Amino acid sequence: MENSGEKPVMKKGFTVVELMITLFVASLFIISGYQLYQVVVFRGSDARKLSEASTLAYEVLRSEGTYQEISQLCFGSSHPEQTITRTNALLGTVNITLKRCRVQPNVGVMRVTATAKYDNPAKEVSHAVYVSQ
Repeated sequence: MENSGEKPVMKKGFTVVELMITLFVASLFIISGYQLYQVVVFRGSDARKLSEASTLAYEVLRSEGTYQEISQLCFGSSHPEQTITRTNALLGTVNITLKRCRVQPNVGVMRVTATAKYDNPAKEVSHAVYVSQ
């Protein structure tokens, strides 16, 4: 049949190809959004653990970090250590090490450092204060 000069009728709506491409692009956005969500949740959990360990170290530092008469200077290699173990619901067992050293040979000021080791593989957080006689 010959074309009688009538215009072809345009159908409204989407073609199957357009619909498939749209679904493919939408699925890419959903997958990338889910992966981003997993990273955010993991980092939030890691930050909470760091915060808990930091709080424990600071509490030990404030309660146990008192002045003691020692002779080791801070730039030396060995410092007296005191290990304190605390248990936390989120972290489990946390080992906190207190180190003390003198700032100057004839000055009654010392630095006390509390280092908390937590998690597996081991991570650590430290706090330090200066105390005097």
